[in-house]
Amino acid sequence: METVLYAAKEVGRPIVFGIAIIIIVFLPLFTLQGFEGKMFSPLAFTISFALLGSLILSLTLVPTLCTLFLKQVPHEHDPIHIRWLKHAYLVVLKPCVRHPWLVIIPAVLALAGSFALVPMIGTEFLPSLDEGSVAVQTFRIPSISLTESLDLQTRAERILKKFPEVIDVVSKTGRADIASDPMGVELSDVIVTLKPREEWTTAKSKDELVDKMRADLAVLPRRRTRHRRQGARCRQDG
Repeated sequence: METVLYAAKEVGRPIVFGIAIIIIVFLPLFTLQGFEGKMFSPLAFTISFALLGSLILSLTLVPTLCTLFLKQVPHEHDPIHIRWLKHAYLVVLKPCVRHPWLVIIPAVLALAGSFALVPMIGTEFLPSLDEGSVAVQTFRIPSISLTESLDLQTRAERILKKFPEVIDVVSKTGRADIASDPMGVELSDVIVTLKPREEWTTAKSKDELVDKMRADLAVLPRRRTRHRRQGARCRQDG
């Protein structure tokens, strides 16, 4: 029991500092706002609570179990694997103790390199995803009929299919009221599947291609019905 108690006291402080450092790494996640905060803050809280729980168990339950289940077998020398680990550790430790600059200089260079990368860090935590498709949403006046809405959507599909970069165009007009995000017949979701980037001829980048698609869709006919304008306008989502 005395041996276990001594060992627990010996490793207690390094364990506390180690877990504290890991929790500090997650502190930036606690400061996130908006969508990033809602998405990653629960992760940071969960890991932090799990680490605190493991810290408590490692300092209380684990020593108690060691006194119950570890056999106290006297021996004159350490086991062979312990001797090998100590030898490998001393081979690395002795030069570092004799020449501290072997540790200090690489640590300072790594710290300076991390500060040099600060200006290159983006302002958004979530990276932008490019799955090789374009999501377009078309808007029309709410009072449009289903027939006119489908007619305008069919014309929009024909315009998009004229681009040689497009493989296929799939549209979905309206959404049932029982869905979590209901849409009327005046709204349509369009998925434009594109060919590999090396096969493009109309544009060199996705932004340029989207701008050309938007310009071509702007020629859809617009008709006046009393004081309202009826037609289609498109918004590229990503």
